[in-house]
Amino acid sequence: MKEARKRVGQGEGWTRVEVEVEAVNLCKPESFAVVGDDGSGDCQPGLGERAGALVFTGGLYVKSVDPRLGGWSGLRLGNGRGEFVALEDEGYLIQGVFIWGGSPSRLKSATNVSLGTLLSPSGVPLNSIGSGKAWSDAEGLASVHAHAPFEEGVFVSFEREGRVWKYPSVNGTISLVPQAIGLDNRAEITSCEYNGGLEALESVQGVGLIFICEDVVYESQTHDGGAGTGTSFFGAVRGWVYSGILDSDSEEQLSPFRYLVRDGLSPVAAAKVPGTQDILVLERTYKAGVGNTLRIRYISRATIREAEASDCIVDGSLVGELNPEVHYTDNFEGMDIVAGAAGGMEVVIVSDDNFNHAQQRTLIYSFSLDSTMLLPSSCMPAISFKAALQSGEPHQNTSSGWQLLLPIIFFLGLLAAAIAYVVHRRRKYMFQQMRGDDDIELQQDSQKGEGRRTAGGGGEDSTASPMLGEGTDGAVGEDEEQPSRS
Repeated sequence: MKEARKRVGQGEGWTRVEVEVEAVNLCKPESFAVVGDDGSGDCQPGLGERAGALVFTGGLYVKSVDPRLGGWSGLRLGNGRGEFVALEDEGYLIQGVFIWGGSPSRLKSATNVSLGTLLSPSGVPLNSIGSGKAWSDAEGLASVHAHAPFEEGVFVSFEREGRVWKYPSVNGTISLVPQAIGLDNRAEITSCEYNGGLEALESVQGVGLIFICEDVVYESQTHDGGAGTGTSFFGAVRGWVYSGILDSDSEEQLSPFRYLVRDGLSPVAAAKVPGTQDILVLERTYKAGVGNTLRIRYISRATIREAEASDCIVDGSLVGELNPEVHYTDNFEGMDIVAGAAGGMEVVIVSDDNFNHAQQRTLIYSFSLDSTMLLPSSCMPAISFKAALQSGEPHQNTSSGWQLLLPIIFFLGLLAAAIAYVVHRRRKYMFQQMRGDDDIELQQDSQKGEGRRTAGGGGEDSTASPMLGEGTDGAVGEDEEQPSRS
């Protein structure tokens, strides 16, 4: 860790920034509070709270007197969870070191924070080109190789003037001068909304770069006002896989797919699940008077591959949700996943305060991920998607883990009850049939006996002895009526 602290923040163009870091809990908005080193505080829920497959393991509130620090929109961690790189949406990169501690391990602080201005390939600061954030609106961040941003460099995606650039590593730190990688002014990328471009970005070995538009709705069905207003809508946004960029032996190819959007939650970050080619996607929506709702979804490589090869729409399974009615949420836009201290996985998310320090905060939350609760993703057939658009009643798939299993269990219970009922009715029917046959036989025997009594002249004396077997019908009557013949 000492070596990491010495290395992070060094290099041309990087300057140290003084920050103040406070531990926070995952609280409701009205009870936001700073907590002690032991994780105690006056707000609940706190450490250990579960949100689907996620268990909260710590939170930080980062602030600084330096006006340049804010707007965190991307995050990548180094091996060991210590070193980190963050991205600002006004054209800056941030380097620093996270401090973890305690038992169980939790996120405790951040130190050695440095800031660097992103440059163009010709060395011009991006925030000095054009007007506003036209060229500096950096939104997506991905390590060239997983959890090695300082060794291999990073990819950065930009909104407005849509593009993806590579910022390489030089002598163990990230260069602020980028390399173009063939994703400048591509018609496909510029089809995203001007302020809703490439936010979800990840690099996956053996696959390539995966990136998804935030807001451009390929097709949508809108409720109560429309997309971008915090109202609920259902539709699909564009995404691509840029293969060959990580493998010099493969041809570079841009393959499109569609990503399903539910309840207006747009994809804003992506991160690879360690040891796989699968990803998690962070989704967010904002509604005035309510706040930010966040969801994290799991998507397998197989699902994206299926969507590339057909016209189905990628439908991620829900990992967890942060709801402003229960949790303290903000404009979270960055996420990464790394191996945890105990061999599990740690998901870390970071919020963009929009440089609105009076009303928003730069928050960093960490969660342990229970991978056994990850459910398979799917690819919604185009015909089902179109039917949902037309009906205005999209199929909901917002449950996670056991919540998804409840309706299945309920259905199986109903099915078992129905089968038991049918078996019971069948057995009852068969029993009644058997009893009916017995009654008919008894009735026939009774009728035969009655006939014999009639043939024998009637009367009680004509009744056959129960000791006589078959073949004696009528014999008793004859013997009784002929005693004098002897």
